[in-house]
Formats: sequence, C-alpha cells, structure tokens
Amino acid sequence: QRRVHGGTQKSASFGCVKRASTKMGMGVAKMVATAIRWVQFLAAFSFLVFITLEALCVDLMHRRRKGLTWGDMFRGVLSRLKETDYLVSVPQVIRDEGYDVEIHEVETKDGFLLGLHRVMARTVKDGLAPRSRGSVILQHGLFQTSMPYVLNGRNRALAFILADEGFDVWLGNNRGNLYSRKHVSMDSSSDKFWDWCVDDLALDVEANVDYVRSYTKEQKIYFIGHSQGGAQGLMAFSANVELAGKIRLFVAMAPGAFVKEFGNKWLDRLADMYDRNPNHFFALFGRGCFMPQLELVREIVGMKIFSYMAYAMFNYLFHWSHEQWDLSREPLYFKDTPGGTSARTLAQWMQHSRSRRFARYDHGSDLNQAKYMQQDAPDYPLHQIECPTAVVYGGKDRLLDFQRLISNVNKDRLVWVKEIPQHEHMDSLNGVCCSKILYPELINVLSKH
Repeated sequence: QRRVHGGTQKSASFGCVKRASTKMGMGVAKMVATAIRWVQFLAAFSFLVFITLEALCVDLMHRRRKGLTWGDMFRGVLSRLKETDYLVSVPQVIRDEGYDVEIHEVETKDGFLLGLHRVMARTVKDGLAPRSRGSVILQHGLFQTSMPYVLNGRNRALAFILADEGFDVWLGNNRGNLYSRKHVSMDSSSDKFWDWCVDDLALDVEANVDYVRSYTKEQKIYFIGHSQGGAQGLMAFSANVELAGKIRLFVAMAPGAFVKEFGNKWLDRLADMYDRNPNHFFALFGRGCFMPQLELVREIVGMKIFSYMAYAMFNYLFHWSHEQWDLSREPLYFKDTPGGTSARTLAQWMQHSRSRRFARYDHGSDLNQAKYMQQDAPDYPLHQIECPTAVVYGGKDRLLDFQRLISNVNKDRLVWVKEIPQHEHMDSLNGVCCSKILYPELINVLSKH
C-alpha cells in the first residue's frame, strides 16, 4: 500500500512540476512576444520621426523658396493653429454646417461594424418636401475617414452640394478607421481584428450598398469612391456581377488601380523591402494596425500640431501641392489622417506598385494555389463591370496610370471620362475649384442614370 501511495505522490509531484513548467514557459513566451512588440513599436516610431522631421524641413524650405521669411512662416503656422476650427467628428461637421445627420451601423459578412453617416438635406430639415434624386454612397481613400467629403464646408464640399441638389447622401467608413473600429466578436487591440487587406474592403462596399438599398427601399443607388474608395468599387463590381446590378452609376475619382512608382525614396524603399522579403516589412510594422504609433503621437502633441505634421508628411511622401486648396484649412484636411488601416492593406499596395497589376492579395505561390487555384494572384476582371461607370482624374496625378485603367474597363459601360489638367490626386475632394469645374458636371451625369 505504501508503494502505491508513494507512486501516487510521485505522480502528483510530477504533475505539479509539469504544470509549473508549462506556466513558466507561457510566461516566457508572453515576455518574448511583448519584447518583440516593443522593438517593432520603437523601430517603426523611429522611422516615423525621421520621415516627419525630413518632411517638415522640406515643407519649410519649399515655403522659403516662395519668398516667405522665417518670421512669416512661424507667424503663419501659429495663426493657423490658433484660428483653425479643429472639429471633433464628421457628424459634428455636418451639424455645424446646418444639416441634420443620422448615424447608422452596418454589419459586414465577416462581422465588422461600419459607421455610416447620412447627411439630411436642408430642405428636409426645414420641413419642406424632399427632392429625392436617389441615394449615393461616398467612399473615402486610404488612411482616411469620410471627413474629406465634408471639410470644405457648405457650397464647396461634395457631400453638401449633393444633399442640396436633392440626393440622399451616405458617407461610408472602412473597417478599422475611427468610425468603424468594432466587430461582433473581436477586439481592435488584437492583431486578428486587423487581418484583412484591400480585397476584403470590397465586403464593406457590399454591406453598405445592401444596407442603403434596404433602408431606402431603392432598387439601385449611386456609388462614388475616391482613390482607394474607387479601387474598392472596381474590385467589388468586377468580382460580383449581382452587386454591380444594384448600382445606377459608379463614379471612380482618382481610382487607385494601376499604381506607378511612388516617386518617394522612402515609399520606394518600403516597396523594395516588401518585394525582397515580405517578412521584413511585417517585422517592422507588425501584422495588426499599420503604425498605431501615429495615434499615440496625435494624443501627445495634440490635434492642431498633429494635423500640420500629417499634412507635411503626406505632402512630402506623395508630392502633393496645395495650389487648389483653401490654404486657411490646410492642416485641417489631415485632421483624421491617418484614420486607421491594416498592415496588410499597405502590403497589398506595395504589391501593386511592384507588379504593375490590379490583382488580389498575393499570399505566395503555395497559398495562392490553395486560395485561388493558381500560383499567381488573379487580376480583377475589370472588363466584367456591368454597371455604368465614370472615371475622373487629374492630369498632374503622378501616382496612378489612368489610361491603363480606362483601356481595361468595360468600354460598353464607360459613360463618362473627365480629366482635369491642373488637378493632382487629392484635388477632386480638397480643391475649392471643384464646386465650379467638376461637381456641376458630375451632378448632370448622375441625373442621366
């Protein structure tokens, strides 16, 4: 009996040691994972600081070459930081411009909860009969929220002009941005929440289109997308013929399809890094939210200073000028930028830049074979888009090859092509001239479909 008892005691002791070892191993693994995250954070943060400082220097030298003295620039920056009204949210901007707003929440097929803002026309607010000319979804670009569609204010911003013309305006927000950072079962602090790419944003388009149609009881609606928002439309409507059948007119403004060389040494180096070994890219930026350090910086320095820093950085990275913008609102254009996106989204744009293709996410030959039944990621069949399509682009936009896009879409469904020679990539939203040289013609085209 003692032997049996001794054996039992030995087994119990061994079990305790095994559990303690397992627990210790889990603790060590957790410490290692935390250390790796901190290394990634500090490396990416250092990269961010270096680029921002270089961007600020380039911006100041650019202003200096225009004849401004250092004193003029210092006083100008201070006055803008003091006078610019840094509004809190898209709904607040809408209300402050004299419109009512409805806030809706839309669930995607994969469980993301998207913020959808509906702009109520002033005719409806004032108790007059609504002049319904159809519902239109406005979809933003990379790093953004729906803010650019309202920032230029009444009589200049596209959302308000459409609302005043009797359109039922809905502002979409992609998963992961400031208004769509929820999921039915995942927390945004986990990398799994951010495990998606541009391909998956087509599901956001589908969810919003179906929600607006169901809510308004309309058979077909309009869809306008800028930059990545236009790319989402191209992806969604080329891959889903049924969804395209629900669209009265798809307007792609500066659509991000065929990417050229970025033309900035840092972006090109990142693209080269990804092309050589994707693991190096993800080792620097992680596989969750892309550069969450930016949101930390926003909290530390405050919204006003951060907005100016963001303007300088994006201007430096993408070579935008502000010739068409309202300079008094210059930093405000980047108030919500970056609004939040995934590292895999950036990775897919790096793929597009190097492959010169408009294709699905490239997982590598083995995973591609399992997912797509072929070793290469398939191109999107742009020639299969069956909804009426319009393309608007700037003659000075150096990011994208629009002629290649136009030659690839369905010619029978291409109803309007508009080039604005003096426009760059962001000007179809930020340009104050758009209310005169673009939006009236756009409304005329919408009215014909």
